Amino acid sequence: MKTYFKISILSVIALIITSCTLDVQDEFNFRPDINDNDPFENLTAWQFILARQTNTIADPETGARRLDDDNLDYFRAAVEATGLQSLYANANTTSTFLFLSNRSFINGNHDRNVNVITNGRRGVAPRTVNVDEFFNDLSDEQLNRLRAVLLYHIVPGEFLDQLQAFPSINTPREFPTLLPQVTTDLVTEEAVAISNESSLIGIERRQEFLLFINPDTAALIPSASSDNFDQGVALHNFVLSNGIGHFIEEAVRFQDYDLYSNFDLSL
Repeated sequence: MKTYFKISILSVIALIITSCTLDVQDEFNFRPDINDNDPFENLTAWQFILARQTNTIADPETGARRLDDDNLDYFRAAVEATGLQSLYANANTTSTFLFLSNRSFINGNHDRNVNVITNGRRGVAPRTVNVDEFFNDLSDEQLNRLRAVLLYHIVPGEFLDQLQAFPSINTPREFPTLLPQVTTDLVTEEAVAISNESSLIGIERRQEFLLFINPDTAALIPSASSDNFDQGVALHNFVLSNGIGHFIEEAVRFQDYDLYSNFDLSL
């Protein structure tokens, strides 16, 4: 037993001596020069939209392809149909862009679906389609409503990410969009003119850095958040050369888009 104890003591001493003679390990150096930049910062919003198109094989006869729900095929075609490309391509401005994914045209036969809004509350857009031809036959009224949707989803002159723009949670802020308000008759509530005032959009940051659009806590008119027109951001913070983009999956609004049916909002 004594012999075993002595051997154990000698083994520990030998281990300590050996460990003291090991080479000193290299110091860990944090490398702040690793490229962690935003991958889209050299693209304008329009270039980014063009890059987010579905690449599935198209039908050789119809040109139809099955769309990825998270891409921007319908959104790109809608911008081209309304002639608003310059709003996304202008490199000399800074804006916050709410990109309407394919889901916002395809999913849900309700008043928050962009195709339902555009086509007078009739039907969702198909998932398999030739989007280059989808908007070809829109009437003037339908184009006016579609153009109004797109204009409302741009906040000019603002770079709205979660932290700098919204340092506190559950504290909504309101911003003017590119869509003018509509003046309505006080009795009939029918649209009578385009106002000089901008339609407002409300944005707040919630827990876990999620942005929420037009919450009922924002200082907006009832139509902006009624009928579930509030909307959470699905994908955040695509930093671009002319602003920042966020993806949403249903349209938001200030006033009912039907009010814009007879007003040409062309640039």
